Amino acid sequence: RVVPAHEWGACELAFRAGRLEVENPFDSGLAASDGNARQITAYSAALTWWYGRRTRLTLNFVREEYSEPLQFDGRREDVLMGILLRLQFDF
Repeated sequence: RVVPAHEWGACELAFRAGRLEVENPFDSGLAASDGNARQITAYSAALTWWYGRRTRLTLNFVREEYSEPLQFDGRREDVLMGILLRLQFDF
């Protein structure tokens, strides 16, 4: 756990990348071929501000890339992005 050395807190920066690839998911019946992807690559970057030992605020940016476009209601997407904000108190 991060312990801030100053009264203004501490900052933490993180980056994560991952890839999932499933061989023959459509042939084995694990997933329907329409609207699903065989491979997903995800990237995530986070900036965390620790105000004290028990309080933190985290801002995440997430980007996911799909080998085949995913099917949503009326649209198809091969890249999805999002921003997440989390405030956490530990007791």
